[in-house]
Amino acid sequence: MNDSVIIIGAGHGGTTCSAALRSNGYQGSITLIGNESHPPYHRPPLSKTQLQPDAPPSTPLLRADTFFEKKNITLKLGVHVTSVDPKLKQVHTESESLTYDTLILATGSSPLLPPVNGLQSCRKYTIQKLDDVHLLKKALMRPKHILILGGGFIGLETAASLHQLGHRVSLFEREERLLSRVCCPTLSDYFQSLHQQQGVAIHCQTEATEVRESGEKIELLTAAGDGFVGDEIIIGTGSTPHVDLARHAGLTLSNGIDVNAFNQSSDPNIFAIGDCCNQWSERYDHSIRLESVQNAVDQAKTVAAHLCGQPRKHPITPWFWTDQYDVKLQMAGIKHAVTHQIIRGTPTPGNAFSIWHFSHQRLQAVDAINDSRAYNIGKKLIEKELPVPIEALNNPELDLKTLLSSAETQ
Repeated sequence: MNDSVIIIGAGHGGTTCSAALRSNGYQGSITLIGNESHPPYHRPPLSKTQLQPDAPPSTPLLRADTFFEKKNITLKLGVHVTSVDPKLKQVHTESESLTYDTLILATGSSPLLPPVNGLQSCRKYTIQKLDDVHLLKKALMRPKHILILGGGFIGLETAASLHQLGHRVSLFEREERLLSRVCCPTLSDYFQSLHQQQGVAIHCQTEATEVRESGEKIELLTAAGDGFVGDEIIIGTGSTPHVDLARHAGLTLSNGIDVNAFNQSSDPNIFAIGDCCNQWSERYDHSIRLESVQNAVDQAKTVAAHLCGQPRKHPITPWFWTDQYDVKLQMAGIKHAVTHQIIRGTPTPGNAFSIWHFSHQRLQAVDAINDSRAYNIGKKLIEKELPVPIEALNNPELDLKTLLSSAETQ
């Protein structure tokens, strides 16, 4: 096997794929292209520990400095790919053209700026790359009033981190509750209470209509006619997949690059992994675009195995975690066609609890707050598609390990 693979994107997905190709025995050339000047690094700390004033200049690297040379992987950093020619099988950068046999797009996503008057031109910050955090930290050398637009995980993690650093934080969410796209109302209420108890001002059902920059201040105006003045504004209103290269290459798109169970696009020589792709799920009977490190890593391993003649379908159980204050939320599965829920424990700040989501009699997802046991057992039940007696879960005295053992023997 002496052909060539080019991977565009040196984040978690692209870096993992290059390493997995070598570990699976791939002997051809591998070129990993990243548009950042930094070596591939861990991204989850960006909205958490990396905001600390004494944090090192970079988060931990995904691979040691010497890894790529030892594995004969050509790493090109600070390189912008301008186009892909699928007919000639070429990747064009600002300075050269590279030929591939297989192309892997791991282009990720970029922060989505909402259509708010003045937002494009005003002073603002996002948290997606290491350089974003460097810029933000320079602006936060003294305590300030920070406005955060968006009540998803990035917005909430950033709010928690900045509040703990002594900043005053006001967060604005257009929807009626926090985390409305990814969490059930119980968890939304929990995180709103958690942040409010810490002192973060939460404004749900608040649509920003205009942002004005006035000297050192930022003013946010809402559809209700209210105005809020802060020192800086951070945008955390979601992301949009990077699909420009795929679009110009003629690949099929729908909320990302459409891929099959092996992450193969409409062009059999081009694969896509991570935030940029929209993958058909046999289990859930619809396409899913996930934004998580776990998903990017799993899909990277799927592609590497496929290219090395060891085909395996992408795992069906996604998982995710977030840390805010002293709270860890762990999630497994996807809340698809949920008909009812079981809550084990009391869902208020200070308590450990778990929420079990069912579609009729089938367990679809588990959310666990400071309860790794519930998360781990729930994840195994979902992965193995084991039967879960709903009436047993309603018993607060039930030992979940016993539940798992019983399900495995049926």
